Amino acid sequence: MNRSRSRGRALVVLSVANLAGIVVLWFLGSFVAERWWPCAILTYLPQLPFGAPLVLLLALSLWRRNRPAVIVNALAGLFFLLGPMGFQLRLPVRTPGSPVLRVMTYNIRGGTRGLSGALRAVRQAQPDVVCLQEAGLNSEAATRRLEHAIRAGLPGYVGRRAESVMTLTRLPIVRVQSRRLLPGRRSRPLLRVTVDFRGRLLTVANVHFVLSTPITHIRTLGVRGFVDTATEIRKAQTDALLEAMANETRPHIVCGDLNTPPRGMVYGSLARRWQDTFATAGTGFGYTFASRAPLLRIDYVWLSPGLRPVRVLVPPSRASDHRPVVADVVLR
Repeated sequence: MNRSRSRGRALVVLSVANLAGIVVLWFLGSFVAERWWPCAILTYLPQLPFGAPLVLLLALSLWRRNRPAVIVNALAGLFFLLGPMGFQLRLPVRTPGSPVLRVMTYNIRGGTRGLSGALRAVRQAQPDVVCLQEAGLNSEAATRRLEHAIRAGLPGYVGRRAESVMTLTRLPIVRVQSRRLLPGRRSRPLLRVTVDFRGRLLTVANVHFVLSTPITHIRTLGVRGFVDTATEIRKAQTDALLEAMANETRPHIVCGDLNTPPRGMVYGSLARRWQDTFATAGTGFGYTFASRAPLLRIDYVWLSPGLRPVRVLVPPSRASDHRPVVADVVLR
């Protein structure tokens, strides 16, 4: 009997320790994050593997019918889902009489996994504006052929391409601007398209953050040097994006593949300026990468003040290594 009680207490202690570990994991990944390179790794890694001890402890608690341990592990599971895993639950928003603008962002990986499937996903979503990333290939000639195929596969859409980012719309275009976020190859272009939506002008910005230096540089930089360099590149692109959009007085939408999960310093800098549509109006995890077994949310639709999301979806398309994000937006 004493041995059984001792085992029961040990299981409760382990469960409490695991709960504390999950809280620490969430805190380090969300608030320390890029300030210290080991925490930066935690921030950008998929969080699901960190839940393995929780599953084992919950199963053992249920098997031994240890009620205190079951309660602790149930609380740990709830916190793990809402914290590190980023689960969202939002009720639909009603907008009677308000015109809805549908925006889509999609990294199509150059159409190398099946351009027809990617374009089919766009046609099924029927967005008013679609922002494509990796709409380019290794040569300019191949990129032009890809662009031609995209335009042919999306009749009724017009727009502009800037290197590997491309924005297409069914709305009247008023202005197009493009600029590289950072000099050299440390960034890709920021493509801004101003459209007329039922008499109101708004700007849609399309961006694709460079992930880091090539992975082969880890041999010369070491793990810490590689992580620090990747952090610096992300932060520099974030600062440049915020600065480039600072003079935008119209309501605006920022779409793209930011290669950044919804935690840490980079995400926090963006969230202080704009509204993350999935965090506001999405349901589920919203993971977009990798498409066949998604574990990370790194593709976003952000809104400036004056715009409000009413519904956000992540269609289960596997035509690229990313899944698209579709957001329905209304002007306040």
